[in-house]
Amino acid sequence: TQHSEAELYLIRVSGHDRTGITYHTSQLLAERQLDITDLQAHRFEGEAGPVYMLLVEFLLKADQATPQTVDALRQALAEMSRQLGVESHLV
Repeated sequence: TQHSEAELYLIRVSGHDRTGITYHTSQLLAERQLDITDLQAHRFEGEAGPVYMLLVEFLLKADQATPQTVDALRQALAEMSRQLGVESHLV
């Protein structure tokens, strides 16, 4: 049976502070019509300069939360991270 429930996921992106981290992360989710439920950004001084950490909570509806969808999202996130020079994790 199909459930109308949604699964909650979290993306954590971190790296040297630079323009576009929040934009590209939220664009990646918007392109997939995923609903952001919470977004937090923190900037702090690291040993090698300013560090930016972004936490984005979003929902995957039951019909979207397939292993293929999650894998595709992980791949897109990894590509975005390579282009921006940041680290990202999807949990």
